[in-house]
Amino acid sequence: MDWYPRENYLKKIRDFYHATDIIKVITGVRRCGKSCLMETIAYELKESGISAENIIYFDLDSKDYNKILKPEQLERLIDKILKRRKKVLPVRHRFLLCPEHR
Repeated sequence: MDWYPRENYLKKIRDFYHATDIIKVITGVRRCGKSCLMETIAYELKESGISAENIIYFDLDSKDYNKILKPEQLERLIDKILKRRKKVLPVRHRFLLCPEHR
């Protein structure tokens, strides 16, 4: 997939990639590039040595996930994904990337 790297935003975000004491939130109007930005972040994390297995990415606007409206539902989905992988990962090395939902 080709995307515009949005270097100005990435410069502001990179220092927080490995910060475990804060939740990182990317917001913006519909179709402004949040998903592409998160795909770029996932790519950079993999390039830095983070295993793809430790990165959870899904688009909450897709038909598979568009019924997720509450944090508890998102938590159950993440638990389900982790059980499927048969590996519980340390929180400090787990990255959850999902575009803003509605």
